[in-house]
Amino acid sequence: MIKKFKLTQDENLKIKQVENPKMEEETGIITKDKVIEQCSVNFNEHMEIDEFQSNLNHLSNWKKIKIEQLIEKYKNVFARDKYDIGIVKDYEARIDLIMDKYCSKRPYRCSVEEKKEIETQVARLLERNLIEESYSPFAAPVTLAFKRDEGRKSRLCIDFRDLNKIIIPQAQPFPLIDDLIIKTRDCQYFTTLDINSAFWSIPLRIEDRKKTGFVTQDGHFQWTCLPFGLKTSPAIFQRILSNILRKHNLKEFSENYIDDILIFSRTFEEHIKHIEKVLKAIINEGFRLKFKKCKFASKTAKYLGHIIENNTRISVYGEESPLQGSPNEVLGFN
Repeated sequence: MIKKFKLTQDENLKIKQVENPKMEEETGIITKDKVIEQCSVNFNEHMEIDEFQSNLNHLSNWKKIKIEQLIEKYKNVFARDKYDIGIVKDYEARIDLIMDKYCSKRPYRCSVEEKKEIETQVARLLERNLIEESYSPFAAPVTLAFKRDEGRKSRLCIDFRDLNKIIIPQAQPFPLIDDLIIKTRDCQYFTTLDINSAFWSIPLRIEDRKKTGFVTQDGHFQWTCLPFGLKTSPAIFQRILSNILRKHNLKEFSENYIDDILIFSRTFEEHIKHIEKVLKAIINEGFRLKFKKCKFASKTAKYLGHIIENNTRISVYGEESPLQGSPNEVLGFN
């Protein structure tokens, strides 16, 4: 794409096109002041405006403009890639064990291609200080799992099964679809936001880092942040993000299920204000969002295995549940 359209990036991170009338003739693309029209949300891996607009086709033109202005205003909240992780303030994760015991296994065997992929990802994690070299007696093996959006085995997974057996669980309530339905009654606009590489945003208590030790065929490392694969990671993240929404007085119009945030409003004007308040809180607390997984000002929301729309919830498996009567009747109390 960069070579085809002869793009350059200046010191202000703006993408410009080298003047070439012949190219404009061939492609039919006319640019204003020779600047490719784009959404500068993600300045490292820029997204063309057409790719962004595809998420807003359900809105009228003036509503699209409002959303685009909001995204541009808070563009720094969107991650460049999965390793662009913010550090959440005033919170840290801890790992408590039921016994003083360490878990250690040898590295799993893998193919040459898999080994190369693992070491590439480990190098990126070290570069971003998400992991560090370790001398811990704990050593969990790693493997690669299939990642659907990439169509290959590229998801780095740590086999924490032995460690999980001796971790003290953390009790944390998660939102229920029935409670969420009550909160979203009569709401016409829904926005869903996705925290980028969510668990990695949570710092891990220094004395607990050694418990997350893992081994590849070439090295021994440990996490400096909350890793994926621990049985307590979802509960820890749910508690922290829920507390943040509560601290910023956002619970009246937003809810989170682990790293997925749902914002709901009755009018579009109200929805714009609600989105902005949530984005401000996310920036202030140090999170980053994954732009491609965010959906703005939709008439429906896919959440907790249901599609919520116009006071009706439809299970992803096809069961429809119309919402009628008072909140007590909906919950079955009357």
